[in-house]
Amino acid sequence: MLVVSLAMLLGACASSRPAPEEPERYDVRHEGNRIVYRGEMSGLAIEEVAGLLEQHGDMIEWLDIESPGGEVMWGLDLGELVLEHELKVRAFNTGCHSTCANYVFTAGRERAIEDGALVTWHGSALQRNLSMRDGRPLKPSLRQYVQEWKERQSEFFQRTGVDERITIVGQDLGCECTWALSAEDMARFGLEDVDVPDGYTETDISSISDNSHMRFLELPDDVFERIRPREDA
Repeated sequence: MLVVSLAMLLGACASSRPAPEEPERYDVRHEGNRIVYRGEMSGLAIEEVAGLLEQHGDMIEWLDIESPGGEVMWGLDLGELVLEHELKVRAFNTGCHSTCANYVFTAGRERAIEDGALVTWHGSALQRNLSMRDGRPLKPSLRQYVQEWKERQSEFFQRTGVDERITIVGQDLGCECTWALSAEDMARFGLEDVDVPDGYTETDISSISDNSHMRFLELPDDVFERIRPREDA
């Protein structure tokens, strides 16, 4: 099974390793009733978002985002800003992937996906391979980081009302893929009323970088009998 690597998901553990590297490029700007965010998750970019919300919060309704993902704690930081300010979230251009899908798109008061964009998942703090790295138990500092991530993710999804198993359903079903879901299947996990374009499940993925394992995953009727119970998540 294709499983997201620990290093890819975690970035760096700030308590014992250098802080995660800021991406070389990002773009954050204010346009009318929205903030537009393009690029990987970035601590500096999220500070800019927070500043814009502080300055223009009464007029900001939407966060329009195009992001491949990035460091999970930064993703949670941005998602918590979305929750705090009750923003709507729109995925545009290539869409919202990985950490962005987990913690930003799910946080939106309303959610929309523009024509040509995708929202995709490929794992989270729930996945089963996080206690080991290269066949060996994690070092204590990294175990602590993973535990903090799990706790923070759990608290985040309790606030959103979304079933966090949406982040690992593909893995639990044995899909060796990064997966997108139809609006109907997203709603089964509490990610309801997502405004998707006509023909969303036929979206061309060729414009998405690293798309070789990307696919739309059609969930079986008995999906919740085939994946781990909620209490084991």
